[in-house]
Amino acid sequence: SGLRTSSHCWYLRTVAGRFGRGAGCAAFSSGGAFVLTIGKLGTSRGRLEYYDAQVAAGVEDYYAGRGESPGRWRGRGATALGLTERGHVERSEFLALMRGRNQRDGSVLRAMGSRSTVSGFDLTFSAPKSVSVLFAIDDERVAGELLASHERAVESALGYLEREACWTRRGRDGVERIRGEGFVAASYRHRMSRAGDPQLHTHVVVANMTSAARRYTALDARSIYEHKSAAGAVYRAVLRAEARGRLPWLSWRATSRGLFELEGVPDAVLRHFSRRRVEIEERAAELVGAVAAGELSRERMQGIALATRKTKTYGVEGSTWREEARARAAEHGIGDAELVSLQTRSPAKAGELDLAGLTVR
Repeated sequence: SGLRTSSHCWYLRTVAGRFGRGAGCAAFSSGGAFVLTIGKLGTSRGRLEYYDAQVAAGVEDYYAGRGESPGRWRGRGATALGLTERGHVERSEFLALMRGRNQRDGSVLRAMGSRSTVSGFDLTFSAPKSVSVLFAIDDERVAGELLASHERAVESALGYLEREACWTRRGRDGVERIRGEGFVAASYRHRMSRAGDPQLHTHVVVANMTSAARRYTALDARSIYEHKSAAGAVYRAVLRAEARGRLPWLSWRATSRGLFELEGVPDAVLRHFSRRRVEIEERAAELVGAVAAGELSRERMQGIALATRKTKTYGVEGSTWREEARARAAEHGIGDAELVSLQTRSPAKAGELDLAGLTVR
């Protein structure tokens, strides 16, 4: 699958002023997709409550009433705190843990002084746009198998990070590096982008603390960033293998930088369902011309994203989201006949992937 992914998501930076540094929904898709992005959550109560409202509770217009799944606890650290027994994330527990406090009695787990600026990390795993589109427009069986594949891929990638990148530092200037005993993480799965387009993705919010040698201290975040590309590759590999195993008629085509899309989902459909990306590209072309726009640096594109970001109302209601997505897809080349044709393809030939080796904890 390749191990290269972009170092940061432009969207995470566009909301830095609200969340601290980063955190938000991945928005680039198809051809420029970021499989895994990492954002930082600030420590102030106001910023944490804003994050909880926008991403966790989902009160913003593109989440409200659309049946997004409730948050669930993940990670060995969450299990040790008794959080995974009930499963669902409660707002008060989330806010307490992001501030280093025990969710049960409010006692301090990790002391966070005035120099503490990061309460957690938002790891956002985004499915390829073609997977998101097929998840939105195909029947319940296909959608369910794609969703299960995405969930398994997230679980595998997070398990990899927990094994390889869960470290803390102690001692003067952090000279002593100690392996942590697991992440305390809350995950939130969403099925659409901020623009209301199909975009299956999961936010995994990892608290900036881990238990090691009987006490909690901050994570060594460098380890998470160092393993980011590899974790993204694990997500891609497991997603592809799981989807093909569950739906043998699926096949994949390479796009760029180790990324893949499903065969049979036209590029015109992928672009149509990437409205936020199109908005940014069009603005870039207005500023520097169509040819030069393709040469702009990542930093310049991030600036354009920030300048063009505004609340959008695309008229997508939760109760009719799938019907509208199907109608829009049919207009751009993949309707009922094409979906039936996809499922009558011969099973794709592929080598075996040792999923057990990737997912063992």
